[in-house]
Order: sequence, then structure tokens, then C-alpha cells
Amino acid sequence: MCLDDRDRFYRVDQKFFFDVLKVITMASNIEILRMLVEAGEDLNEINDEMRRLLTGVSHSAIQVSAEDYSVGKHPRFGKTNPEIMEIDFWKAMVCNGDSAYIAKSMFGDADNDNRNKLVWCYQRFGRTITQLPDGKIIEIGGEHEDYYDPDFCIYNDVVVYQGDGNFQILGYPREIFPPTDFHSATLVGKYIYIIGNLGYYNERISGETPVYQLHCDTFKIKKVETTGEKPGWISRHKAFYKEPNKIQIAGGKVCVTVGEEQEYLDNLFDYALDLTNFNWIRVHACRD
Repeated sequence: MCLDDRDRFYRVDQKFFFDVLKVITMASNIEILRMLVEAGEDLNEINDEMRRLLTGVSHSAIQVSAEDYSVGKHPRFGKTNPEIMEIDFWKAMVCNGDSAYIAKSMFGDADNDNRNKLVWCYQRFGRTITQLPDGKIIEIGGEHEDYYDPDFCIYNDVVVYQGDGNFQILGYPREIFPPTDFHSATLVGKYIYIIGNLGYYNERISGETPVYQLHCDTFKIKKVETTGEKPGWISRHKAFYKEPNKIQIAGGKVCVTVGEEQEYLDNLFDYALDLTNFNWIRVHACRD
């Protein structure tokens, strides 16, 4: 049996299983990373070491005072579109990358098991990373931990990295941009199109597909109203720009309401969003 260098081979209980290992997860320097992205690899698959090299933010200890922690520890939404969140503890957590639990333990926080006292954190799943032509790196949203954790939170912030270690955290009103995770982020011209969301259980809308525009100069976010044959409440999918004016998505999961229950089903079709009129069409069934 022949395997190419992107496959790993396992034997378990006399059965063979394949784990497709994405090459970009093994990238060890920026030049290789750029070559892989140009060849079509997904930047969102990079490892933590490469992410830090790309953003220019090196790992550092949480170096804030107990007062800074107390003042800035809780998540909050922005008041404007956007608001620059000048919160020292948040900045320290971006640089540190550890869990909210670690931060609580460091400051002896007695609210460690109180779900109403969750702590802001930048150790996340389901966020996206996008590189702009001018070198800036944009990370959007994501969640910390799962619903059963006292610090479970889905975020709606955007972090803009200059690539030299400097960055800004941008907050948004919830009604402008809701908490978003496991979405896609596709750069087209001056905009990043944010498509899909897993989101909180009681905020999912069966049959609808959330789409937002993030302007890459002003960083304002605007909801995009779409029509046509929508993918539904989709997440964990892949998206790519298709000339001359479409974003195509494939794979992922779709949340469907059946009676009073939600089912999380495989997405079986590819869809395309026409950026000239924001109309969805179903392209074809997903390929294996």
C-alpha cells in the first residue's frame, strides 16, 4: 500500500485508519508558509508557533497588576462599531495565550466556579485568521472551552496585528456583530466576508445563514442580507473566493431544528454566494 507524504497510517484492532495530515500544520518558517498559502493551503490550519511568528506576538507571562485584572477580567461588548478595547488584562492574555482558569488561579480569584463571573480569554477554538495584502493579520471571534466550563464564552471581537508585535483589540455591539465561532473569513477586495456561525444554542436560526462584511480600512462590520437557496445555519465549513465575484463554501455542519430539538448534520452540498446581488445558489453535491 502506498501513501503520499500527506497521509499518516495507523493500525488499530486489525483495521487501517488514515489521518490526513495537512502540510501547512507542519510549516516551520514564514517562507514555507507563504508558499503553501499561495498554493491553496488554509492559513487557519497553522500551528501555534507559526501563528506567533506571523503575528509577531511572542509568548509572555501575564504581566498586569491585581487591579488591572480586577478591572478588566470580564468580557464585554464594544459600544461603537468598532471600539478599541484598551484593556491591559486583555492585551496580556493575547500575548500569553493561556486559559482563563490559569489567569484566575494566578490572581487567586474566588469566583473560579461561578459561571456568571467568567474571565476574558484568548485561548480559543473556531476563530479565523486572515492576512491582508499590507501584511496585517486579522483574527475574528472564536470560543473558549465548551458549554459546561465556567469560562465558556463565544466572542465577537476582532484582533488586528501589525505583524511586528503590535496589535489592537476591537469590540463591537452585540446587535452589530453577534458572538461568532466556527465561521469562515474570506478576503475579497476591501472586505472580509464572515460567513456562518455555530453560536449559542438559543441564538441559532434554522434555515438562515449569517453573513457579515468587515471593512479592512475602517474595521466597521455590517450585516449582509442575502437571498436565494441558503446553506442554512452552517459552521466548520471551508470557503474560497471564485472569480469573478463569488464565494463558494463546502463541507461543514448545518444546524437544523426538528420539532423542539436541534440536529447538527453534515452539509451535503456546495453553495455559492454571488457578491453582485448577494444571492445564494446551490452548486452541486459535495464530493467525497
